[in-house]
Amino acid sequence: MLERVVSDLLGSPVSSKWVGVHGVGGAGKTLLAKRVCENHQVKEHFDPVLWLTFGQTCQVEAKQAELANQIRLESRISNETLRRGLAGKRCLMVLDDVWTSGDLLDLFDVVQENGSKIFITTRKLDVLDSRGAIKTKMGLLGKEDSLKLFTVHAYPNQKYAQNQVKKIVMEQVVEKCGGLPLVLKVIGRRMAGKQDWD
Repeated sequence: MLERVVSDLLGSPVSSKWVGVHGVGGAGKTLLAKRVCENHQVKEHFDPVLWLTFGQTCQVEAKQAELANQIRLESRISNETLRRGLAGKRCLMVLDDVWTSGDLLDLFDVVQENGSKIFITTRKLDVLDSRGAIKTKMGLLGKEDSLKLFTVHAYPNQKYAQNQVKKIVMEQVVEKCGGLPLVLKVIGRRMAGKQDWD
């Protein structure tokens, strides 16, 4: 998945500045976006790499000020000021956890069509469709990958002991987590170090 998104960001036409990933909450969209930003090809290609997290409710002015701070602008903040601050730069702007399209995305459409990209993570496919974005869907983990992820967090400092009772309980817990990486991680950490899993 990481390779696909990096390819979409680096290989898509200059005119296609919107790229995004969508899926259910807890599927790993934000983690994927962080990995994308840490990728050496991405860091070499884009400068600067900017990050804004939105959520269901957000204060647009506060987010604009946060973006202005990231690009070291001190003047009165507006779309035009932000555009001028990014002029001539090939940047990657991550808009994480976007819930609505329309005006919100218009306000943050401040990068140039010079190879710069806006990468959106969202639960809502229509957010990406509203921009004609290159899309990737985050799927859920299969049974084997779910068990591996859970085990890594349930047994962080040791190898998993092949205890048949624990194995059955682990498989039941993993099944109830529904393939959601965030849930597997949180539940695994909660179970870590516990002797009695009944």
